[in-house]
Amino acid sequence: MDCIRCNNQMVKNGKTIVGSQKYLCKQCGFMCTPHKKGYDVGFKRQVLDSLHSGVPKHKVAKEFGIDKKTVQSWVNDKAIVDLYTKL
Repeated sequence: MDCIRCNNQMVKNGKTIVGSQKYLCKQCGFMCTPHKKGYDVGFKRQVLDSLHSGVPKHKVAKEFGIDKKTVQSWVNDKAIVDLYTKL
């Protein structure tokens, strides 16, 4: 598994309380627990493109059929914003 911040290899780093595998990037220190469900990078980019073009968050959420809280969490997530700027 590659780090979404620096693209270096991540290593296993214990488990969460519910038993999900945690990973650590030894290069940048980023830790995560990957989820099998989720939105692909292309979809997230479309959402962020809409936001950057000035469409309000609530309208973007309705247009793409996702929750407003999901849109806000993507805006707040530095890793996703960094990924967006690299694309």
